[in-house]
Amino acid sequence: MLTLSCLLDFESKEGKEKVLTLMRRFSSCVRFCYNRLLENHTERSAYHIAKETFPDLPSAWINMALQKAREIKST
Repeated sequence: MLTLSCLLDFESKEGKEKVLTLMRRFSSCVRFCYNRLLENHTERSAYHIAKETFPDLPSAWINMALQKAREIKST
């Protein structure tokens, strides 16, 4: 996984709030997936449950959240 550090410059307060809300939703999805994995759900079932719980997140983001949760669990 590649991590980039950068400074985001927003022209409006609304744009900043949208990005922060999306970041919070992604972090919540990571925690949600992590807890499903701790409950011994398969990755497939954790994905489907997360997709129902976070319908506003794109599928690719849910896959990334699941991957991040898997990496956290393995450490």
